[in-house]
Amino acid sequence: MNDLKAEKKREKEKKRKKEKKEEYKYIFNENYILQNDKKRYILTSRLVHEIFMDKNSEDFPESVHTVMHPLLALLFSLFDGKRTNEEVIAEYSKILELKKDIARQFVDDIITEFVQEKKEKFIKFGDRHFFLPHNLLLRNEGKKETYRKYPISDFFIPKDNLDLKSFRSYYPLDCMFEVNFTCYTDCIYCYADRRNNDKCTIPFERLKEIIKEAREIGMRSFDLSGGEVFLYNKWENLLKELYKNNFRPYLSTKIPITEAQIKKLKDIGQQDIQLSIDSIKPEELQKILNVDLDYFEKMEKTLKCLEREGLDLFVNGQITNINNNPDHIKDMIEYFLSYSNLKRLKFNTVGRSLYLDPKLYDNICDSVENIKKIDELVSSYQEKRSNIEISFGGYSTKEKFVRSDIEAKTKAYIDRVKCSGNFYAFIILPNGQVTICEDLYFHPAFIIGDLKTQSIMEVWNSERALELYRLPKEQIRDESACKNCPQDEYDDCRQIKGVCWKEILNAYDYENWDYPDPKCPYAPEPLNKFWLD
Repeated sequence: MNDLKAEKKREKEKKRKKEKKEEYKYIFNENYILQNDKKRYILTSRLVHEIFMDKNSEDFPESVHTVMHPLLALLFSLFDGKRTNEEVIAEYSKILELKKDIARQFVDDIITEFVQEKKEKFIKFGDRHFFLPHNLLLRNEGKKETYRKYPISDFFIPKDNLDLKSFRSYYPLDCMFEVNFTCYTDCIYCYADRRNNDKCTIPFERLKEIIKEAREIGMRSFDLSGGEVFLYNKWENLLKELYKNNFRPYLSTKIPITEAQIKKLKDIGQQDIQLSIDSIKPEELQKILNVDLDYFEKMEKTLKCLEREGLDLFVNGQITNINNNPDHIKDMIEYFLSYSNLKRLKFNTVGRSLYLDPKLYDNICDSVENIKKIDELVSSYQEKRSNIEISFGGYSTKEKFVRSDIEAKTKAYIDRVKCSGNFYAFIILPNGQVTICEDLYFHPAFIIGDLKTQSIMEVWNSERALELYRLPKEQIRDESACKNCPQDEYDDCRQIKGVCWKEILNAYDYENWDYPDPKCPYAPEPLNKFWLD
C-alpha cells in the first residue's frame, strides 16, 4: 500500500515538473461564474441559451450551483489566461501571505486532477469539501483572456461572517418576469392561471428600477415570459432596458412575429428566440391551439425571416394524443433540421394543468408505449447531430410516485433535483406580486412580496420567504404526513433540496399545499393522476 502511494506521489511530481518546464497558462472557464453571495461564494454555470457552442466542446459547462469558500474562489479567479502557473502561485502566496511551497502543492494538485485527468471531484479546503466540475480550468492554447473581472477585495469575508453550510442564497440569482397572461393562442393544455390579473400593472418606471436593482445585486438572469411578451405594449422598451443593464433575456413565443419585429429584436441585441411549435400539421395545430388553419403558414414566414436575419432558433413542442404520430414527429424533426439557424429542438410530454378541468389531462395525454417510441426516435437523431440539441424531456409513470419498494423510493427522493424556487430564484407576476415558482401563479401560500412597493432584497428576505424555506411545522396541518416527519429529516428535506410545490398541488389539489412531495417515501398515494399510463 505504501509503495503504491509513493509511486503516485512520484508520478504527480513528474507531471508537476513537466508542467513547470512547459509553463502552460490556464484559464478559468468563463461558462462558469463565481458569484459573491455575501457570506460565501457560489459557483454556478452560465445559462444554456447564453452558450453558443457544441455541447461536446470541452468548454461546455456542467449544470452546477454550489457553495464555494471565498479563498478557493479567489484562486480560480487568478487563472485569467495571462498568468503562468508560477505567476498564479506567486500572486496567491502574496495575497494570502502563504509560503510558496504550500501554494504550489495545492495548485499542482488542482492542475493534475482537474486539467490533466479531467475529473470532477470534491476538494478539501479548510475543514470542508467543495465540489468542482471537471472543466473549471482549461489550458489556454491561444491568447484568450478572461473578460469577467473579480475584485480581489470581494473575496475577503471575515471568518466570523462565513456561512458555508446553508443552502438558500443570500442574494437571488435568477428571476422571471411573467409580463402578462394575454395569449395569441388558446392551448388545450394551458398551464397558466388566466382567471384574473392578466395584464401588466407595474408602472414602467418602476420596472426600470427593479431591473437596475437586479443588476446592482449581481443577478445572473432576468428572463421574460407570459402569456405573450409581444402582446405587452412596451415590450421593445422593456428589452432595451434589460440589455442596458447587461441582461440577455430568454424569449419564447407562439406568435408568428413579423419581419419588422424581428429586425427590432436584432437591433436591440437579441441573438436568439424560442418558438413553441407543437406540430407542422395545420389540422393538428388547429385542434391543439384553437387557431386558424393558416397559422403554420404564418409561422413559417417567421421561421424563414429568423433564418435570414441570423437569429438562433430554439423550438419547443408539447406532445399530446393529437400530435403523437411518430411519423409526424419524424417529419417535424426533418423539417426543422433544414433551418441553418436551428440550435435546439426539444419535445415534452404534455403535463396536467392546475387551472383547467381536472378530467382534461386523461383526454389529451399520450400513452407510455407511444411516448417510448417517440423518445427512441428523438434519441436516434441526437446521436447523429452533436452540434444541435435534439432532445426529449422525459416522462413520469405511476411508479415514480407510488412504489411498494420504500427503499428504492427513498433513494430516488434523496437523489432528486434541487428546486431553484426560493433557493436562488423567484417569479414576478404581472401585478407586481412575487411568487417562488412559475407554475404556482397567484396561490396565496407562495406570495412572498410585492415589487410595486418593495425592493428585490426586501422581498427576498421577507418573513414569508424565509418561512417558506424552513416552513415551521406549526404551519403544517395535522392531516399532512409532514406533521409526523422526524424533525431532522423534515429540516433536511425542506432546506437542502426543497420540495416540488407544483407536483404537490398536482397530486393533492390546490388547497393541500402543505402535503409532502409525492415522491417522498412517507407521502400518501396521490389523489390525482398526473403521469402517463
